[in-house]
Amino acid sequence: MRHSRYIWVIGLILVAFLGMMVWESPEVVWTTLADPGYNDSARATVQHFWNLMDSRQLDLAHHLFSDNSAKALAEFRTWEKQLRGDPFLAVQRVDFIAADNPQRIVTKVYWNDHNPTTFLFALEQTKDGWRIIEMKPTDGLSLVGGNSYGEFLGTWPGSTAG
Repeated sequence: MRHSRYIWVIGLILVAFLGMMVWESPEVVWTTLADPGYNDSARATVQHFWNLMDSRQLDLAHHLFSDNSAKALAEFRTWEKQLRGDPFLAVQRVDFIAADNPQRIVTKVYWNDHNPTTFLFALEQTKDGWRIIEMKPTDGLSLVGGNSYGEFLGTWPGSTAG
């Protein structure tokens, strides 16, 4: 009787897995299992990017950029150089500012010993998931959609606004 319980559990897991395969294509399912950030939103990709930058996993952060984003890679190299040069530089908080277009993300990054920096990200959905095609610092007044102040959306990772 005890062994039949395990067979039921394995059967339920297989049914769930086959259900995922029917709901999505097998390629999407396997890619999502291998790379959890694959099927997320553009905002989740930017959160993942700053998490990788903060933990100094710069090679993985580099893979979040599109192949044809030379300007964005140049800006990434600038921040990569700063992070490699200062081992104590850390991201304290990342605020997301509202934008009309969900593929354009505006973030305000608070560093431990620098003034906050506002970044504009443009992302595109590719067969490999969301990729960054533009990353540029901005003054915060030229936000997406003509909104000169932005609307506070939330803070990452887990801190409060203030």
